[in-house]
Formats: sequence, structure tokens, C-alpha cells
Amino acid sequence: MQIYVILIACAVLLLCLFFKVPVFISVFAGALVYFLLGASSSPAILAQRIISGTQSIPLLAIPFLYAQAFL
Repeated sequence: MQIYVILIACAVLLLCLFFKVPVFISVFAGALVYFLLGASSSPAILAQRIISGTQSIPLLAIPFLYAQAFL
């Protein structure tokens, strides 16, 4: 059963990318489908992972690196 959830989440991700949806939204949609269809996971974990990802210093440095490249 778990393999079907992973395949559906990957299909959602690839469909979003095929229809030229921005990458961050495509990845979010695939992760959301995985967390909602997976019986052992809670939607609260998804929210916690998203919030903790925004508080990561190395991940926050990436947009500044791109901004510096344009200067």
C-alpha cells in the first residue's frame, strides 16, 4: 500500500512540473499528497517540517546568494 502512495505523490509532482507549475509548489503538492494519503503520518508533521525549513540558516542563505549574483 505504501508504494502506491509514493507513486501517486511522484505522479502529482511530475504532473505539476509538466504543466510548468513552479518547482516549490510542485514539491509542496507532492509532499502534501504523500502526507495526506499516508496512514502513518499526520498533517501536523508537514506543517512542522515546513516551518522548521524556513528557520534553517543554510537554506535562508540560498536566496541571498542568487541576489548577490545579480548585483
